[in-house]
Amino acid sequence: MLATLLVAAAAAQAAPPPKLAEKCPKLSAAERADIEAPDKFEFGSQLAWYAREQCVPMSEARRRMNLQAIAPSPALVEAIKANEAATFAGLWIQHQPTYGVVVAFTRDAAKTLAKYTRDPLYIPVDRPAASERDLNEARLRIGRELARFGAKPGVAFVDVMKGTVELGYSGDLSAFNAAVARGEVALPSYVRLTGPRPLPAAPELPAGWRDTVKAFPTVRGRTGNGPEPDILISGMMVLENGCLRLKQGDGPSRLIVWPAEAALEIKDGKPVVIHRLSGERVPVGRIRLGFKMRSPVDVTEVDGLSAACPGPYVYAGSFGSMAKYDAQDREERITWFMREEKMTRGQAEAAERAAQARAPRWTALRKNLADQQPEAFVSLYATVDGATLQWAGTSAQALAAVPADLRALVSVQIVPKLIAELNAAAADVRAQLKRNGLKGEVQVMEGAGRLYLSGPDLPMLSRAALAGSLKLPPVVQVVSNGASFDGYLDKFNQSANAALEAAPDFAAIQALIQDTWLPGVQYADRVGPRRKPGPGEARDDARMLVALGWTAEDLKRHRAAGFDPVAAWGQINMLVGPEMLAASLRDTVVAELVRLVPERLGDGSRTTAEFRIVESLKGAAKIGEIVRVRLISGYDADGTFQQAGDEPIALPGLPGSLSNGSRWMLFLSPTFNDHRARLSGGRSRPGDQVSFRAFIPVDGDALDLRYVSDSWPSSLAKVRAALVPVDRAFNAAEAQNPGKVAARRLP
Repeated sequence: MLATLLVAAAAAQAAPPPKLAEKCPKLSAAERADIEAPDKFEFGSQLAWYAREQCVPMSEARRRMNLQAIAPSPALVEAIKANEAATFAGLWIQHQPTYGVVVAFTRDAAKTLAKYTRDPLYIPVDRPAASERDLNEARLRIGRELARFGAKPGVAFVDVMKGTVELGYSGDLSAFNAAVARGEVALPSYVRLTGPRPLPAAPELPAGWRDTVKAFPTVRGRTGNGPEPDILISGMMVLENGCLRLKQGDGPSRLIVWPAEAALEIKDGKPVVIHRLSGERVPVGRIRLGFKMRSPVDVTEVDGLSAACPGPYVYAGSFGSMAKYDAQDREERITWFMREEKMTRGQAEAAERAAQARAPRWTALRKNLADQQPEAFVSLYATVDGATLQWAGTSAQALAAVPADLRALVSVQIVPKLIAELNAAAADVRAQLKRNGLKGEVQVMEGAGRLYLSGPDLPMLSRAALAGSLKLPPVVQVVSNGASFDGYLDKFNQSANAALEAAPDFAAIQALIQDTWLPGVQYADRVGPRRKPGPGEARDDARMLVALGWTAEDLKRHRAAGFDPVAAWGQINMLVGPEMLAASLRDTVVAELVRLVPERLGDGSRTTAEFRIVESLKGAAKIGEIVRVRLISGYDADGTFQQAGDEPIALPGLPGSLSNGSRWMLFLSPTFNDHRARLSGGRSRPGDQVSFRAFIPVDGDALDLRYVSDSWPSSLAKVRAALVPVDRAFNAAEAQNPGKVAARRLP
């Protein structure tokens, strides 16, 4: 798609491009000047690079960007896939010789496409062989058959343009091949199996090598083309008690479980890990690992484990030395000394060496201050030419804690005592987790004034809190695993969007949006000019407004009454207050939790939270009414607990969690619950709602903003005041009594 090409083109900016006149001789001088001055244009340099890549004027590049936002139409694609699955072969964006959306069929492409559209933007192409449905079914089926016969399926790639499937695998393919030969497994000609490259032989280890390294565990079977991506991490590879382990920061080291591509060599009595494909040799020291999120299913998948080298483990999918990256960092530091300190190259190199020699002393000082003066020490981090010490106290006290020969290199920042208190609270939470046998990472978020607790088993955490053995302070915010809808699939997203676009007044809503002036985009150093949404943005916004229950007539009435939901929604992702979110929805309330009901209804949610409304801030909700709010958070069918990132913890006993009697500000929408159900291929239960984008804990007049922007008012009274004009406009638009607003509140 165009966006992919734009990103790739932007990445290519590091290389000097050929002269535009040579690359694109058909462009006029004025058109080339436009491309070479991208700062004049709305989309910046990425658009200019696309224009350069395709040799088209900036106006044509912008036209294509706008077309990409509206084509291919999800409704059109959904209809073709539903009715022509036997012959539909896929679609893709074509950039040359003309721009368009190629719609391929295995036969009769022009005739078939004409049944759905005659728009010249869509280009029919006959691509014989397998349909898109056949390609995807083959990908899934052959992957299952590989696993059934003892091989491990890896990454699969469906190429609809060529009509092929490339499926990676690792392990022994002999049993699968035998099944194909005897006709038990049908392997289509358009499926190509790609195994890992053969490994060179590992070097022979000397006798007595275990005197140096007691164990060298490796995963059985190749992992390079497996389905799980690597996450790049770095640290120190250390030899601890004869075991090669990864050390990061002050935490415990982890035993490295190496990929099958790794081999061990003992050279001059020291271990070196060799990558058998690349030939790279990695000694003890700085290392980068392609970290796998999950460890092997069980230890039988790992060769070379030994009780002499116990866990915890880090499962490496790839590895390499940090030497190249360290050299780049060193060069940047030298350049800094030359530029900022006006040093010669030789002086800068000497200063850089001295700075690196001090690094272990900064590490030791950081640990000593944290251990000996936790009430005042906040943080210490090394800079290019020294270190910055953050301290809750006086500068004199801070410098007195620093060795005399380092004081001249230390810059002291005096910080509020709150930060020191957060550090002390973090240490206490870590100690409590350890006493309870719970895992979790505690991070001090100084700007937010909170502690983030990530990675724990939430049900175990809740049980410990309810039992009284774990007492988390209110400043703790438990960071969830970011669960998504129960049962979400991409195909449901397409059909859900098609349902929104099928609204009878969808085009009218889109036209209203495109005719609405919005504030300029906020950049770091300026605010852009006022703007009107383009067609792609207007289509996305129209979908959301339909999903939130708006009709074109509703929008016109509310705009005439003095508060425009279209303009409010257009600013929803900016740093705006609650009035903008309230203007986009029908009801904003304060409600008290009655109970949580675990129930999976096939609508994408896992739990129902029943609330009693105690105050209506905007809309027509009635005090005392019980509303059912569906939550993504909750238990899966297999008993695994899932927690959504933008919802309160749906377990009792934890700070900011949903507990009976707790009060919350909610932004209610029954229609968005309908849409969310369609995203999971289901239907919503009549009367169910969601709180759209925000759950705000309410304690008296105080609002806890942990689940929304810190730019919001922290006082309920201020929110009430901000919502008065919104509610007045709602009442006027709905022909209700404006005086009713003051009577919709319970103590």
